[in-house]
Amino acid sequence: MRRRSPRFLLPLALACPALHGQPAHHTTTGFTRLQAEVGPSNLATGAGVTVGLIEAIITNGGNDFAPNPADGQFSGKSFTLFPSTGVSSGHATAVGQLFFGLTSSFTPGPTTIYAYEANNWLNGDILPAVGFPLAVLNHSWSVTSPTPPAPTPLTPCSTTL
Repeated sequence: MRRRSPRFLLPLALACPALHGQPAHHTTTGFTRLQAEVGPSNLATGAGVTVGLIEAIITNGGNDFAPNPADGQFSGKSFTLFPSTGVSSGHATAVGQLFFGLTSSFTPGPTTIYAYEANNWLNGDILPAVGFPLAVLNHSWSVTSPTPPAPTPLTPCSTTL
């Protein structure tokens, strides 16, 4: 039986991101190609950006809507929960890993994260005492209503960043 040369294995390892620590979604979304074109040091990381994660409660009657701050992807990150009695959920943790995880996201830089339970968000509990500091939000929730609201026409909106 013929042995494979190590020279054969190196291109295979370089072609497969999972073998050298880069998430597969970095390749499938074109992020790896963008890194190669502009250089990793020229990509925005989200450093200094405050982000928000709005999640529905997973367990009926529970309060599990937040990422798990003990997850290694969140090392050095600070979480503020609304309500403060929230506990972690697997879904919120997975979303957080993709949103601001240290090695699993496109933007590992945010260190200040506000996590909201969706009902608190909908009921207006969105402004901490310092005002609204969030630059980017991720929403992972849906609403069920016994009486759906009547459709309203969309109104164009203009925002200056």
